Amino acid sequence: PPCTDDNNGVTGSTQTVTLTGVTPPAATLSTNTVNFGNQGVATVSSASKVTLTNPGGSTLHITSAAIGGTNATDFAIATTGTTCTNGSTVAPNATCDINLTFTPAAVGPRGTATLTITDDASPTTTQTVSLSGTGIDFTIAVPTPPAPATAGQPITATIQISLATGTTFPNAVTFSASNLPPNTTASLAPPSVTPGASVVTTTLTLTTAANSSGNPRPSRPAHGPLSGGGLPRPYRLYWRC
Repeated sequence: PPCTDDNNGVTGSTQTVTLTGVTPPAATLSTNTVNFGNQGVATVSSASKVTLTNPGGSTLHITSAAIGGTNATDFAIATTGTTCTNGSTVAPNATCDINLTFTPAAVGPRGTATLTITDDASPTTTQTVSLSGTGIDFTIAVPTPPAPATAGQPITATIQISLATGTTFPNAVTFSASNLPPNTTASLAPPSVTPGASVVTTTLTLTTAANSSGNPRPSRPAHGPLSGGGLPRPYRLYWRC
């Protein structure tokens, strides 16, 4: 700014000083809350992205990005797609991303955990994001074991899918059977169910070819790996979500 004085005896003389400075780095986040919603227990969610922007006038230096708080181990920073890493920098008006995933360890609400980014931004050197989600699960049982049958006659078993208390399961559960003996077929009706918030069932039917000797051979179901028993031991039932 100019300064007025009487330099050299001249009233009204002006002197000027040029002032310069550097605008410090800053940091803003695309969101401060990530809720992953429902996710199957022990399964990994799709990634949710948080973008950090530096609207300041100088380079932002990121010291660390870490997750802490309640159920912190259920949440993770994904390696793929994450560019806001420890020791990284963000140029003025540039951005970097953090991809987050959720793998619930138990049924029910999980979190709230906190993602904390530490840097040299002004006016605050920490930025935080709240992380939460809900773990969901289901159980499978055969409440009524199927009756014995002879070769050539079908065996049916009703399979019951129940939700963990207080949860909903919006994803489809698809069934298949394998490890069947020769001349045996398996069908499931319906082959895929969506539990939602209630108990649902599917019916497994096992059919074997008749004994070629003409002597019926009883086929007594043995307790299998599912709760409730009733599936013949050689058979294996698989499900996926």
